[in-house]
Amino acid sequence: DPGTDYARIYRIDVNGTSKEEVASGVRNTVGFDFHPQSKELWFTDNGRDWMGDDRPPCEVNRLTKTGQNFGFPFCHGKDTLDPDFGKGKKCSDYVAPVVELRAHVAPLGMRFYTGTQFPAQYKDSIILAEHGSWNRSTPQG
Repeated sequence: DPGTDYARIYRIDVNGTSKEEVASGVRNTVGFDFHPQSKELWFTDNGRDWMGDDRPPCEVNRLTKTGQNFGFPFCHGKDTLDPDFGKGKKCSDYVAPVVELRAHVAPLGMRFYTGTQFPAQYKDSIILAEHGSWNRSTPQG
């Protein structure tokens, strides 16, 4: 329901006096971090269940401006319409994920690597933690 607080990300002042919606159409966002250079918010979405072993994809998303809608519950990934809620919708009307992950991998954590213990090519790259599937014929993640 568009009039609820569900499927949204908010910016809230530490003193609790201000609440601003910055993103909508997100699902079960657990992992998130701010890019060390651009300061943009990047976050994971866990895909819904009961659409098969290989659908829909889990996601890595990037918020480039306040108010972006990432499609849930109507669209999953770049082009997968939801069979229950997607009728009459177009995935192109929503912000597509930067990365489509495998279905049901449950990306529960992500951080941009800013350390020095790995080679330089890993600097500012995402390290992603997956919980793994629970309802897939062959587990993955």
